[in-house]
Amino acid sequence: MPLKQLNILQICFRMPYPLKDGGAIAMYYMTKGFYDNECKLTLLVPRTSKHDINSNDLPPEILKMAKIDTVKINTDITLWGAFLNLFSKESYYLSRYYDRRFNDKLIDLLKSNEFDIVHIESLKMGGYLKTIRENSMAKVVMRSHNIEFLIWQRMAEATKSIIKKWYLKILVTRIRKREIGTLNDYDAIVPITEIDGDFFVQEGCKKPVFPTPAGLDLDKIKPESSKIESNSLFHIGALDWMPNLEALKWFMKNSWPLIHENYPEVKLYIAGRNMPDQIRKYCTENVIVSGEVDDATDFMNSKQIMIVPLLSGSGMRLKIVEGMALGKIIISTTIGAEGIACKNLENIMIADTAHEFAEIVGKIINDKIFADLISANAMAFVHQNFDNRIFIKRLIDNYRQLLL
Repeated sequence: MPLKQLNILQICFRMPYPLKDGGAIAMYYMTKGFYDNECKLTLLVPRTSKHDINSNDLPPEILKMAKIDTVKINTDITLWGAFLNLFSKESYYLSRYYDRRFNDKLIDLLKSNEFDIVHIESLKMGGYLKTIRENSMAKVVMRSHNIEFLIWQRMAEATKSIIKKWYLKILVTRIRKREIGTLNDYDAIVPITEIDGDFFVQEGCKKPVFPTPAGLDLDKIKPESSKIESNSLFHIGALDWMPNLEALKWFMKNSWPLIHENYPEVKLYIAGRNMPDQIRKYCTENVIVSGEVDDATDFMNSKQIMIVPLLSGSGMRLKIVEGMALGKIIISTTIGAEGIACKNLENIMIADTAHEFAEIVGKIINDKIFADLISANAMAFVHQNFDNRIFIKRLIDNYRQLLL
C-alpha cells in the first residue's frame, strides 16, 4: 500500500532564496527535500525590508515545489524599539517577527487546509504556536537552526562595553525563557545538530527530538580548481548577522595585520549582503570588499582559503559545509566549526587565536601537498556525511511515526 502523501505547512523566517546565506540555504534544502519526497507543501513567508522577495520573483524550480504565500512585515531594528522593549517581558529579537497580518494569513491557511505537519523554521516564528494550536489539529514541529540564547550569551561574554553587556544579558534571559520554556509545547523538536539535540534533552525536553543537519544537493556542487586564485583568503556571510560582523572585525584587527606583514602576497576578499561602512573602510590593495555577490558558488570556487573566525554562535555553519564540498581549505575557530564533526588537521584547520590564523595561512601557502590533502579530505567528508536526500527522508519517516 502506498504511503499517504504528507501535507506540510513550512513557516519560514525569510524566503529560502537566493542561496546567499546559511539560513536561506538550510530552508531551501528542507523545502527541496519535502518536494523530492512527494509531500504536498505550502510555504508561508514574511517579506521584510532586508528580504523583500515576492513569490512572483522566484525561479520556476522553486515555484514548482510548493504553494507560496508571503506577507509584508516590519522587522527593522530601531533604537526606540529596543528601548521600549525594555519595559516588555518579550525579547526584542523575537517579538519583531510577530505581525497581526501574518497571523491572519496563517489562520486562513490553517482553516482552509488539513495539514498533517506544521514545520516552523526557527524560534523567530515560534510566536505563532498559539495560533496554530487554536486553528489546526496538525502536529507542530520546531526546527531549531541554533540555540539562539547561546549566541547572544557568548556575545555578551565577549563584549567589553558595560552598557552593551547589560542589554545583551537582558536579551539572553528573555530568549532563553522562550527557547527552553516552550520546548515541550511542540510535538517534536528538529535541531540542526546532535549536540543541540542533546542540550535540549538536558534542559528538560520530553518530546521527540529528531536531529537533522542541513545537507546539500551534492550532485549540483561542482568544484572548479582551474578558477582558483592562489594565495587568496575569503570570508563570505551576511554582515547583518551580528556574530559574522563581530568575527570579521576581530579578524581584521588582530589577525589580518600579522598575515599581511608575514605574507604580503596574500589577498583577502570579503563578501556578503548588507555590507556596513565599517567593513568597507578596510579596502586596500590587498583587501577587496566585494559586497553581495551574484553567485556565491562562483565566488567561493575562485578563492583558495575560507576563514570563519566566529567568536559566538550555535548550531552549524552550512557555509563551511558548502565550502568543504567545493574543496576549499577552511580555517575556522572551534566555535565556528561546532556541530559539523570535522577533524582538525585532517579536513579542516582550527585556529582560535590571531597567531594561529596567521601560522595556518603560512602553512597552507608554503606546503601545497598538505593543502591539497586537506582540500581532498574536505570534499570526501561532505560527500560521506551531508547528503540532503538521506537527511530529509529520515526526517519524513520520523514525521510519519509522529502521526501514528
